[in-house]
Amino acid sequence: MSLNDLSVPRSALGVIEGEVIYDAEPQLSHPSRFFGSLVTDLRRSAWLAGELLKQSLRAKYRTSVLGYFWLFAPPLAIAGVWIFLHRSGIVSLGHTTAPYPVHVIAGLFLWTGFLRMLNAPLQQLAASRHLLAKISFPWEALLLAGWGEALVEFAVFLVVLMGVLAAFGMDPVVSVLRAMPSTAALLLLGCALGLLLTPIGLLYEDVPRAIGIVMYGLFFLTPVIYPPPSTMPGLLTLEVNPIGILLVTSREVMTSSPVTHLQLTMFAAAGAIVLFLISWIIFRLSVPHLVSKL
Repeated sequence: MSLNDLSVPRSALGVIEGEVIYDAEPQLSHPSRFFGSLVTDLRRSAWLAGELLKQSLRAKYRTSVLGYFWLFAPPLAIAGVWIFLHRSGIVSLGHTTAPYPVHVIAGLFLWTGFLRMLNAPLQQLAASRHLLAKISFPWEALLLAGWGEALVEFAVFLVVLMGVLAAFGMDPVVSVLRAMPSTAALLLLGCALGLLLTPIGLLYEDVPRAIGIVMYGLFFLTPVIYPPPSTMPGLLTLEVNPIGILLVTSREVMTSSPVTHLQLTMFAAAGAIVLFLISWIIFRLSVPHLVSKL
């Protein structure tokens, strides 16, 4: 969904007619003005982001008979394959503290949610790149709309996951609510990494291709479908992987399993917050350069 698809008056979008001039003076030379404009643009973006989100969701499923089913069909299909391989003995994945179907479905939903949050910024801005240098509007509106759509999709995942938890005799509401802090940190980490890669990704198409390859490899280095390693050197791949730490902890809390890496989870969550703030500042600083390049 791009800004060009939104059929509302330009004045309603908060679009500023005329020219916007960027000078060579570093933006951080006036911190109060820089952060003030960031807050102002966020406030101005709220309405536009909401309209973009509504239009995107309508357009995405307008011609689909099954609608939101296609959101969770891919991870459920992958989960079904791994459950079959595990139960048939074709692949030995070791013992999981929760029933394996719950383990793999929760892991795949969490991984897919993280991946959607990571890809949303670049996808949203790339879809409207022909307008970014022509119309003056807060780019944060596109970011918020992309993340909002990813959150709606993740909410659908949680509803399906709650049904799976209930089917295995677990309390779905309590389980999901207890896992919210670590799950939010995992999604925020996806936002931060995606936002950090967006400026260079808008300039070079190699970046989204590289992201796909790296994430494909990281999927198998993260305990999504197999139990977390408890011995070296496998444990090292988890300890240096904040995505894996947050995903494993979220799944452990959801399935009422013992939390094995609480301290690392707290460090990873704090790191996600710091990285998100840094990424947002870098993104804002890169906007004038992106406008001149696009």
